Amino acid sequence: MGGVRVNSRANARVVPFGEILGGAVRSSTDGSGLDESETDGLLQLGGGVNLMARPNLGVRLSADYLRVFEEDEGSNVFRFGAGIVLGFGAR
Repeated sequence: MGGVRVNSRANARVVPFGEILGGAVRSSTDGSGLDESETDGLLQLGGGVNLMARPNLGVRLSADYLRVFEEDEGSNVFRFGAGIVLGFGAR
């Protein structure tokens, strides 16, 4: 996937961000005499916030919505995440 992420650095300790990504997913089925494969488009919208305790150490909280545009009905995926942010070269 590829896309754009925007953020606001008005406050160095609280950095909100939003992103939109697009791409393709390839799936295949092999078994029972059926061999199928297809490529479907996908779109991901998400956002979150980096909460920085120090200029180079913090926590990221995020949420994403992923839509796979399959031929018949498609799939929806919701994801929530948390992780550690390590900044390199930040002052």
